[in-house]
Amino acid sequence: SFGTISGLTMPNGTLKIYTQGADVRTWELDQTVFDESAGIKFPNRTTVHDLDGDGDLDIILPAGFLACTMGGMGSACGGLMWFENAGGQWVRHDLVDTGSALFYHGAALTDVDGDGILDMVTTGEEKAGFVGSDRAVSQWFRGEDTAGRFGTTPLEIGEGMGSFPRMFDVDDDGDLDIVSAEYFVAGSAVAWFEREAAPDAQNPAGTWTRHAINTDVGPSIEALMVDDLYGDGARRLVVSNHSNTTANAGDPESAIYVFDLPANGQDALWNKTKISCGIVSRAGSMFAPQAAPGIFAVGDIDGDGDLDVLASGDGDDHLYWLEQVTAGAFATHAIEEGFGQAGGTYVIDLDGDGHNELTATSYENNVLNVYIVTGAP
Repeated sequence: SFGTISGLTMPNGTLKIYTQGADVRTWELDQTVFDESAGIKFPNRTTVHDLDGDGDLDIILPAGFLACTMGGMGSACGGLMWFENAGGQWVRHDLVDTGSALFYHGAALTDVDGDGILDMVTTGEEKAGFVGSDRAVSQWFRGEDTAGRFGTTPLEIGEGMGSFPRMFDVDDDGDLDIVSAEYFVAGSAVAWFEREAAPDAQNPAGTWTRHAINTDVGPSIEALMVDDLYGDGARRLVVSNHSNTTANAGDPESAIYVFDLPANGQDALWNKTKISCGIVSRAGSMFAPQAAPGIFAVGDIDGDGDLDVLASGDGDDHLYWLEQVTAGAFATHAIEEGFGQAGGTYVIDLDGDGHNELTATSYENNVLNVYIVTGAP
């Protein structure tokens, strides 16, 4: 939970765990990982994993948002931390102290340096005020066999990337590269970092080279590599851009796109196909900017055996289902309206009955919804 902005006051957020009751319609508050007294603003996408190898699940939490310094007012609120599950009590470990100019939205766990311990890959982003430039910097934090679990000195991969980095062997050379949408990088939309050399004593961060995937769909929010999206066995990259043609006539169309992977990933630009229609952002304002679409999830929503897309309209106040009608052809349906700035999109079988449910949050409505799919539109 973010809390609600009141005037120039940025609220502190909370993180709570709910457990499912008799069915997906019934949920109960189980634990509060932290409350407002922790001083964490805009807690973002969590990663749940047994980080310390003790058999229970811990939580990685990136934090912060551009709203904290919007218009040159307020103070930076970025941070990156993990919470150790100590028998139902939660012990906080900060990698980046709260108040960082860089804010963080997501993290990926992978063994970057090959020592058998998972490291953390992430991207810090900063929205410039009236002076200066936006920036994004990709980093990794070394995993350690210590109580803190991670080093607190970021190792810089390079300038660029965005909120939700994903690990994938783009060039089929046997190591993992990084793929991401980009929002705070001028002139780009989607990119990947090629890993060219592993970390060593002389070059502790490793050697990485950034390649643009696309530059014409505009600033983008999320990129997800999906296996067998069209049922043909091929991997494709699904991307949501983040634009506003209502306020800015020259912006690219707000849409969900699919990109085909070239043979080795290194072609200048990847071929794209638009798979959504009718997503249009509200105008917004200087202090409440809007853009569309937002984050998304991929899964079989209607139970017909193929993959669909659940997408946040974000600045467009709808929650969308992109139904794959035939291989590669999608129909756009609005599941919910009046559901602005949606997040928390998942396609998941919550009750184990073999049918997926949907989850989504709305920041504007302060709700978390579970949707039970009952039939065709």
